[in-house]
Amino acid sequence: MKIKKPDRRSKAGASPGFSLIEMLIVVAMIAILAGVAIPSFASWRQNTLLNGSARDLFSTLKKTRLEAIKAHRNITVKFDTGKKEYTVSYSVYEESSDKKKPTEKTVEEKIDLSRSDSISFGTCTFPDNTNKLLTFNSQGLLKEKSEKTIVVKNKKQSITIKVKPNGMVQMTK
Repeated sequence: MKIKKPDRRSKAGASPGFSLIEMLIVVAMIAILAGVAIPSFASWRQNTLLNGSARDLFSTLKKTRLEAIKAHRNITVKFDTGKKEYTVSYSVYEESSDKKKPTEKTVEEKIDLSRSDSISFGTCTFPDNTNKLLTFNSQGLLKEKSEKTIVVKNKKQSITIKVKPNGMVQMTK
């Protein structure tokens, strides 16, 4: 008895697999989809970095206000728009070695805004020219009695953070 070998060709007579033309069409379709997706991804990334930086600043200001109330002391936020950073600083009193008079120590926490080169401070409006200082007193109110406006921006959009004299912090796009 003879065993018949199966025919490797399909019923239509073509060989199995993909032709060069089919492969080129698939590669072209992938290239077109990538060309459309990459610019929108870059824009999405810039907006995400901007939103993250603005939320960080917003949260820091709210936390600073609450910490000033809790600790019954003034806490200052200083903005350095040239270096794209802001510093939260306050004084702490520690026991001295002679136990007679407590020593004052300044604690500073720097926050760098420059996650990306595209993010920067826009206009920082400090009407009374306080060298871009914002101080919350022990009641959570602004020591300076005028509204402060800080703008965080990238090339396409900006987010405004306002601090009212009563200490309330608001963020708007």
